[in-house]
Amino acid sequence: MLSTRFLLSLPFWASITQAAIKSSENNNTIDISNDRLSFTVAKGTGYVSKLSLDEQNLLGSGRGPYLDGRLDKFWTPGNGAKYQLFKGTDGDGKTYAGAMMSQGYQSTGIVFEQYWFLRDGETGLHVFSRAKYSNLSIPSGGDLGEFRQLFRPSGSVWTHLSSSDEMFAPLPNTTGAPVVQDASWYVGGSKSDPYVKQVSDYFTKYMFSEEWRDQTVHGMYGDGTKSTDGMTFGAWLLMNTKDTYFNGPTHSDLTVDGIVYNYMISNHHGNGVPELVNGFDHTFGPVSLFALVLHYRLIGVLASLLFQQR
Repeated sequence: MLSTRFLLSLPFWASITQAAIKSSENNNTIDISNDRLSFTVAKGTGYVSKLSLDEQNLLGSGRGPYLDGRLDKFWTPGNGAKYQLFKGTDGDGKTYAGAMMSQGYQSTGIVFEQYWFLRDGETGLHVFSRAKYSNLSIPSGGDLGEFRQLFRPSGSVWTHLSSSDEMFAPLPNTTGAPVVQDASWYVGGSKSDPYVKQVSDYFTKYMFSEEWRDQTVHGMYGDGTKSTDGMTFGAWLLMNTKDTYFNGPTHSDLTVDGIVYNYMISNHHGNGVPELVNGFDHTFGPVSLFALVLHYRLIGVLASLLFQQR
């Protein structure tokens, strides 16, 4: 199989040509694109509902990246949220556009915010999230049990998972497979399945957990068998701002299982979670390169660049 180091061989900023960022907004969506990558934020859900690279649909019927969190229950902000379109030029002279979604939770003083940015000439989204709590009459808003970003495609180009250099596999088919425990299936009944041949008779998302101290990148790639023109694609999360996460370098968590996860807060594996006290205001990022979509026609240099940063 191809290794992660080989697959990550195109820098996220790579682009054949550069053209001005395009952006628009209406009552239902915010649409942003450059010459290669385009995405749509749906105001009714808070999801990225469309994402394409070189005219290839990368989401299928899925969604993301988007934000959710666990308070007294899981909550996905977006419906009824405030939205804003940003446009400008950064310090390097690159034009950019971005979208912001902000929503309060049931008049409690808890607010979740999500940001998506795209720069000219890049094939990746810059995505970051914010959680805050302000309520003088109720000093504690309870625990923030989970806070995560998800890239959740369905029926798209993806064929393989990768959580690290050592852990990668074909994406298994769990349709009709017996559930043996939480998020775990016996897939050994299909001996011809590439996952069964190469990895195991069992599949669980917990197999793809990693410790943040050693984690730089994880995601999915498509080997070309499901793309419209046979080209290969990748969707990668670069964890370049782990200092903004909770629980420090010993934090371990889920990374990928057909969904690409960015767990900024969770109680998995004994991790601690923060209490939302009055004045709590934490931004995760601000440059968490999520849904880093790579088109590796230009195989060459990313591996050395990425792993020099480790």
